[in-house]
Amino acid sequence: MIATTRTTTARGITMMCVAALAGGTLTLRATQPAATPAPPRASELAPATFLLPGAILPERGPDGNTVVLVGPEGLVVIDTGRHPWHSDGIVTFAKAQGRPITAIVNTHWHLDHASGNRRLKAAYPQARVYTTTAVNAAIGPGGFL
Repeated sequence: MIATTRTTTARGITMMCVAALAGGTLTLRATQPAATPAPPRASELAPATFLLPGAILPERGPDGNTVVLVGPEGLVVIDTGRHPWHSDGIVTFAKAQGRPITAIVNTHWHLDHASGNRRLKAAYPQARVYTTTAVNAAIGPGGFL
């Protein structure tokens, strides 16, 4: 992402210089950062099975879908999303259900599936995380996430 931004910026600067040398008019436009979306709302897929949809928003990385299963001891969260707005939706859902998150399952290590683990563990420290060692290495101390 950083390389793409630098390339895009360099390309934009080059185009401005070409326009100025050619005697053209240059108009600069300020871009506004994308607004933070509302947390996802859960929809029931089947009895005791809920979907919190992810999203792909302009100028942001994607958030994957989250599935929440209602179990006898609490909620099992499958994939935790990427951005705080998504994990906020998961915590809001758990509070509305009046049930703790007891387990977090990551299907794989990608940012949009595992980045919310820390935020959910902060809200529900007793939740057990079931994942691969790749996720542990990515989000653990010294990890790249």
